[in-house]
Amino acid sequence: MTKRDETGRLALRLEGAAFTPYDLYGKPVPGIAWQPINFDRNTMVGSFLVRLEPGSKPLPHIHTGGEDSYILAGELVDGDGRAFGPGDIVSYGAGSRHASQSPKGCTILVFLHGPNRAIEGGQAD
Repeated sequence: MTKRDETGRLALRLEGAAFTPYDLYGKPVPGIAWQPINFDRNTMVGSFLVRLEPGSKPLPHIHTGGEDSYILAGELVDGDGRAFGPGDIVSYGAGSRHASQSPKGCTILVFLHGPNRAIEGGQAD
């Protein structure tokens, strides 16, 4: 895990960032890694980078507190087929549900406002 310096600052460079398996659902999700920036696991609130390998699929989930995502590189495709690329901002409100995939891979800056809950059976609206 990346540490803050003596001033409390954390400076990351996307290239070379120390991504680790994404495990916010209790176990790692294949093909997905993350780098927390300012994130509290107790409240599930904060910011982090997430990297999806080509062909990876995050678990279908419900946003209990909402989520804002800024696509830095690659492409994220939502369950309805809408594709988002570099420079796009996607905001999911509290209570929204979806399933995404990244056929080509992508890197996203995420601001999570509460826990995501995996959808039983893997079906999103």
